[in-house]
Amino acid sequence: MSSSSVDNAATKIASGATRLHYVDWLRVLAMCTIFFFHNARLYDYWDWHIKNVDVSRAADIFIDFCNPWLMPLFFILAAASIYSAMKTRTAGGFAKERTLRLLIPIVILGFFVIGPPQVYLERVASGAFSGSFFQFYGTQYFSNGIYGLNDAGNFTLVPMHMWFLWLLFIFSLVLLPLFLYNKQTGRSLGSRLATLFEKPWTLVVPVLLIALSQAILGLEGALTFG
Repeated sequence: MSSSSVDNAATKIASGATRLHYVDWLRVLAMCTIFFFHNARLYDYWDWHIKNVDVSRAADIFIDFCNPWLMPLFFILAAASIYSAMKTRTAGGFAKERTLRLLIPIVILGFFVIGPPQVYLERVASGAFSGSFFQFYGTQYFSNGIYGLNDAGNFTLVPMHMWFLWLLFIFSLVLLPLFLYNKQTGRSLGSRLATLFEKPWTLVVPVLLIALSQAILGLEGALTFG
Protein backbone atom coordinates (compact mmCIF):
# COMPACT_ATOMS: atom_id res chain seq x y z
CA MET A 1 0.00 0.00 0.00
CA SER A 2 1.48 3.36 -0.99
CA SER A 3 1.78 6.45 1.21
CA SER A 4 -0.81 8.29 -0.87
CA SER A 5 -3.27 5.41 -0.47
CA VAL A 6 -2.91 5.56 3.30
CA ASP A 7 -3.41 9.34 3.28
CA ASN A 8 -6.49 9.06 1.06
CA ALA A 9 -8.05 6.36 3.23
CA ALA A 10 -7.30 8.31 6.42
CA THR A 11 -8.82 11.45 4.93
CA LYS A 12 -12.00 9.62 3.99
CA ILE A 13 -12.34 8.06 7.45
CA ALA A 14 -11.72 11.37 9.17
CA SER A 15 -13.97 13.53 7.05
CA GLY A 16 -16.88 11.13 6.82
CA ALA A 17 -17.52 12.59 3.35
CA THR A 18 -17.28 9.18 1.74
CA ARG A 19 -18.64 6.17 3.59
CA LEU A 20 -16.16 3.32 3.47
CA HIS A 21 -18.49 0.45 2.65
CA TYR A 22 -15.73 -2.12 2.90
CA VAL A 23 -15.33 -1.16 6.58
CA ASP A 24 -19.06 -1.79 7.08
CA TRP A 25 -18.72 -5.18 5.42
CA LEU A 26 -15.71 -6.02 7.57
CA ARG A 27 -17.85 -5.25 10.63
CA VAL A 28 -20.57 -7.56 9.30
CA LEU A 29 -17.98 -10.27 8.66
CA ALA A 30 -16.50 -9.89 12.14
CA MET A 31 -19.86 -9.97 13.95
CA CYS A 32 -21.19 -12.94 11.99
CA THR A 33 -17.96 -14.87 12.45
CA ILE A 34 -17.74 -14.21 16.19
CA PHE A 35 -21.29 -15.55 16.59
CA PHE A 36 -20.40 -18.84 14.91
CA PHE A 37 -17.02 -18.86 16.67
CA HIS A 38 -18.54 -18.87 20.15
CA ASN A 39 -21.11 -21.48 19.16
CA ALA A 40 -18.32 -23.68 17.81
CA ARG A 41 -16.49 -23.44 21.14
CA LEU A 42 -19.12 -25.79 22.57
CA TYR A 43 -17.91 -28.53 20.24
CA ASP A 44 -14.15 -28.07 19.84
CA TYR A 45 -11.50 -30.05 21.73
CA TRP A 46 -10.36 -27.18 23.95
CA ASP A 47 -11.61 -26.60 27.48
CA TRP A 48 -14.31 -23.90 27.81
CA HIS A 49 -17.07 -22.70 30.12
CA ILE A 50 -19.51 -25.40 29.00
CA LYS A 51 -18.90 -28.26 26.57
CA ASN A 52 -21.01 -30.65 24.56
CA VAL A 53 -20.51 -34.34 25.31
CA ASP A 54 -19.59 -35.00 21.69
CA VAL A 55 -16.84 -32.84 20.19
CA SER A 56 -16.05 -32.19 16.55
CA ARG A 57 -12.79 -31.95 14.64
CA ALA A 58 -14.55 -29.61 12.18
CA ALA A 59 -15.28 -27.18 15.02
CA ASP A 60 -11.63 -27.43 16.06
CA ILE A 61 -10.46 -26.55 12.55
CA PHE A 62 -12.87 -23.61 12.37
CA ILE A 63 -11.62 -22.26 15.73
CA ASP A 64 -7.98 -22.64 14.69
CA PHE A 65 -8.73 -20.86 11.41
CA CYS A 66 -10.41 -17.88 13.14
CA ASN A 67 -8.02 -17.44 16.06
CA PRO A 68 -5.15 -15.66 14.24
CA TRP A 69 -7.23 -12.93 12.60
CA LEU A 70 -10.67 -12.50 14.18
CA MET A 71 -9.82 -10.45 17.29
CA PRO A 72 -7.11 -8.46 15.47
CA LEU A 73 -9.82 -7.52 12.97
CA PHE A 74 -12.02 -6.21 15.79
CA PHE A 75 -9.14 -4.08 17.06
CA ILE A 76 -8.46 -2.72 13.57
CA LEU A 77 -12.12 -1.76 13.18
CA ALA A 78 -12.07 -0.14 16.62
CA ALA A 79 -8.94 1.80 15.63
CA ALA A 80 -10.67 3.11 12.50
CA SER A 81 -13.59 4.27 14.65
CA ILE A 82 -11.26 5.97 17.13
CA TYR A 83 -9.36 7.72 14.34
CA SER A 84 -12.59 9.13 13.01
CA ALA A 85 -13.83 10.17 16.45
CA MET A 86 -10.62 12.00 17.33
CA LYS A 87 -10.91 14.25 14.29
CA THR A 88 -14.02 15.95 15.66
CA ARG A 89 -13.60 15.64 19.45
CA THR A 90 -11.46 17.15 22.16
CA ALA A 91 -9.66 14.95 24.67
CA GLY A 92 -12.46 15.46 27.20
CA GLY A 93 -15.15 14.81 24.62
CA PHE A 94 -13.44 11.63 23.50
CA ALA A 95 -13.03 10.35 27.07
CA LYS A 96 -16.69 11.12 27.80
CA GLU A 97 -17.83 9.30 24.66
CA ARG A 98 -15.69 6.24 25.47
CA THR A 99 -17.14 6.18 28.98
CA LEU A 100 -20.73 6.34 27.72
CA ARG A 101 -20.21 3.81 24.94
CA LEU A 102 -17.91 1.35 26.69
CA LEU A 103 -17.68 1.68 30.47
CA ILE A 104 -21.38 2.13 31.23
CA PRO A 105 -22.44 -0.90 29.11
CA ILE A 106 -19.71 -2.95 30.83
CA VAL A 107 -20.96 -2.00 34.30
CA ILE A 108 -24.70 -2.23 33.67
CA LEU A 109 -24.92 -5.06 31.13
CA GLY A 110 -21.68 -6.90 31.84
CA PHE A 111 -21.80 -6.98 35.63
CA PHE A 112 -25.53 -7.50 36.11
CA VAL A 113 -27.10 -8.89 32.90
CA ILE A 114 -24.71 -10.73 30.56
CA GLY A 115 -22.16 -12.12 33.00
CA PRO A 116 -24.41 -13.79 35.62
CA PRO A 117 -26.25 -16.31 33.37
CA GLN A 118 -22.99 -17.40 31.76
CA VAL A 119 -21.34 -18.08 35.11
CA TYR A 120 -24.52 -19.82 36.27
CA LEU A 121 -24.51 -22.18 33.28
CA GLU A 122 -20.84 -22.93 33.83
CA ARG A 123 -21.39 -23.74 37.49
CA VAL A 124 -24.39 -25.96 36.71
CA ALA A 125 -22.50 -27.77 33.94
CA SER A 126 -19.55 -28.46 36.26
CA GLY A 127 -21.81 -29.60 39.11
CA ALA A 128 -20.76 -26.73 41.38
CA PHE A 129 -24.34 -25.44 41.71
CA SER A 130 -27.71 -27.13 41.32
CA GLY A 131 -30.34 -24.50 42.09
CA SER A 132 -32.21 -22.07 39.87
CA PHE A 133 -30.64 -19.05 38.22
CA PHE A 134 -32.37 -16.66 40.61
CA GLN A 135 -31.09 -18.62 43.60
CA PHE A 136 -27.59 -18.41 42.17
CA TYR A 137 -27.93 -14.69 41.43
CA GLY A 138 -29.20 -13.91 44.90
CA THR A 139 -26.87 -16.08 46.99
CA GLN A 140 -23.74 -16.88 44.98
CA TYR A 141 -23.00 -14.31 42.30
CA PHE A 142 -21.98 -11.38 44.53
CA SER A 143 -20.60 -13.23 47.55
CA ASN A 144 -17.87 -15.64 46.43
CA GLY A 145 -15.25 -13.32 44.97
CA ILE A 146 -14.26 -12.38 41.44
CA TYR A 147 -14.64 -14.85 38.60
CA GLY A 148 -11.31 -15.97 37.16
CA LEU A 149 -9.24 -14.97 40.20
CA ASN A 150 -10.22 -17.95 42.34
CA ASP A 151 -12.06 -21.21 41.74
CA ALA A 152 -15.19 -20.16 43.64
CA GLY A 153 -15.40 -16.59 42.33
CA ASN A 154 -18.58 -15.77 40.41
CA PHE A 155 -18.73 -11.98 40.03
CA THR A 156 -17.69 -11.07 36.49
CA LEU A 157 -15.47 -8.01 36.93
CA VAL A 158 -14.34 -8.89 33.40
CA PRO A 159 -17.76 -9.82 32.03
CA MET A 160 -17.11 -12.86 29.88
CA HIS A 161 -17.39 -12.00 26.19
CA MET A 162 -17.34 -8.29 26.99
CA TRP A 163 -13.63 -8.46 27.92
CA PHE A 164 -12.96 -6.82 24.57
CA LEU A 165 -14.84 -3.69 25.68
CA TRP A 166 -12.77 -3.53 28.88
CA LEU A 167 -9.53 -3.65 26.92
CA LEU A 168 -10.82 -1.16 24.38
CA PHE A 169 -11.82 1.28 27.13
CA ILE A 170 -8.46 0.97 28.91
CA PHE A 171 -6.45 1.26 25.68
CA SER A 172 -8.50 4.27 24.60
CA LEU A 173 -7.68 6.22 27.76
CA VAL A 174 -4.08 5.08 28.17
CA LEU A 175 -3.26 5.86 24.54
CA LEU A 176 -5.20 9.14 24.46
CA PRO A 177 -1.98 11.25 24.50
CA LEU A 178 -0.79 9.33 21.44
CA PHE A 179 -4.15 9.90 19.74
CA LEU A 180 -3.86 13.63 20.42
CA TYR A 181 -0.37 13.67 18.94
CA ASN A 182 -1.57 11.67 15.97
CA LYS A 183 -4.39 14.17 15.47
CA GLN A 184 -1.77 16.70 14.41
CA THR A 185 0.75 14.44 12.67
CA GLY A 186 -1.26 11.35 11.76
CA ARG A 187 -0.96 11.77 8.03
CA SER A 188 2.80 12.05 8.01
CA LEU A 189 3.15 9.22 10.54
CA GLY A 190 0.87 7.01 8.45
CA SER A 191 2.85 7.87 5.34
CA ARG A 192 6.14 6.96 7.01
CA LEU A 193 4.76 3.63 8.21
CA ALA A 194 3.33 2.88 4.77
CA THR A 195 6.69 3.65 3.18
CA LEU A 196 8.43 1.37 5.68
CA PHE A 197 6.12 -1.56 5.05
CA GLU A 198 6.32 -1.23 1.28
CA LYS A 199 9.48 -3.33 1.63
CA PRO A 200 8.28 -6.97 1.73
CA TRP A 201 10.80 -8.13 4.33
CA THR A 202 9.58 -5.59 6.89
CA LEU A 203 6.25 -7.41 7.14
CA VAL A 204 8.11 -10.38 8.61
CA VAL A 205 9.52 -8.34 11.52
CA PRO A 206 6.29 -7.94 13.58
CA VAL A 207 5.42 -11.58 12.92
CA LEU A 208 8.80 -12.68 14.27
CA LEU A 209 8.48 -10.41 17.31
CA ILE A 210 5.07 -11.86 18.17
CA ALA A 211 6.32 -15.43 17.62
CA LEU A 212 9.35 -14.80 19.85
CA SER A 213 7.21 -13.29 22.61
CA GLN A 214 5.02 -16.38 22.59
CA ALA A 215 7.94 -18.82 22.44
CA ILE A 216 10.11 -17.14 25.08
CA LEU A 217 7.64 -15.45 27.43
CA GLY A 218 4.56 -17.58 26.85
CA LEU A 219 2.43 -14.50 26.19
CA GLU A 220 -0.18 -16.54 24.40
CA GLY A 221 -1.36 -17.84 27.76
CA ALA A 222 -3.72 -15.79 29.96
CA LEU A 223 -6.77 -16.01 32.15
CA THR A 224 -9.78 -17.02 30.09
CA PHE A 225 -12.80 -14.80 30.71
CA GLY A 226 -14.83 -15.18 27.52
